[in-house]
Amino acid sequence: MNKRGNGALFNILAVVMLALAVLACLCYSTLFFVPSLAGPLAGPAVVARLPTITPTPTSVFPPTWTPSPTSPPPDTPTPFIVSTAEPTEDRPTITPAPTRTRVPTPGPSPTPSPTRSKYPFTAEVTYQPSPINACGASYIIGTIMDLQGQPVTTSDIIIHVEGDGDIDSGYAMHPGEQVRGNRIDGRSPFTGLGFGPSAWDVVINLSGTSAGTWQVWLLKNGQASDRIEIRLQSDCTTSSAVVRFQQNH
Repeated sequence: MNKRGNGALFNILAVVMLALAVLACLCYSTLFFVPSLAGPLAGPAVVARLPTITPTPTSVFPPTWTPSPTSPPPDTPTPFIVSTAEPTEDRPTITPAPTRTRVPTPGPSPTPSPTRSKYPFTAEVTYQPSPINACGASYIIGTIMDLQGQPVTTSDIIIHVEGDGDIDSGYAMHPGEQVRGNRIDGRSPFTGLGFGPSAWDVVINLSGTSAGTWQVWLLKNGQASDRIEIRLQSDCTTSSAVVRFQQNH
């Protein structure tokens, strides 16, 4: 056999071997995917179980992602509102309660000294019914006290009373005396009726009550008191007046 015949034969055998190799690969592939074709030689069917793949969520943000501040919307101009004045409401002013201040307890108040008068004597007048025959007589009654509150009975003091009804005691009446009808009518009965030894009186009316106006003042080396005005009423409760002179200095 020549060399050309050998080369052709080898070529044919190579093609056959390649075809058989391809056929064997096809058979194995078929048996691998379809084992039942092998029959009893296939053995128990083996089911290939592929592992279940659980998808892991992947964050679209980086691990330390911080939201970027969103730029604020552009300012919208606010329209101006013209307010209408409302009526003023009167509200009471609340004054805080005053703070209590502890004040020490005062001691006894000193007795004020009487105001010094222009004249040595001052007088106090009260009105009352007549001590004798309340609704049947009218009197002007008086007393005189010194600085110590003792009755003054000296004859150097004169009580002058004058006024309506032509009544005028003149310059004759002294403490302890009574004037009736513009003359001394003896000792005053009121020295024994609780008025004391300096009591003096002028009879205005012994037959009833009388209304009128009179002035009373003291004389001692000149005027010794203010002129005291007496106004009697004709009713029983104010038919008489009591004038109490008190030495001031």
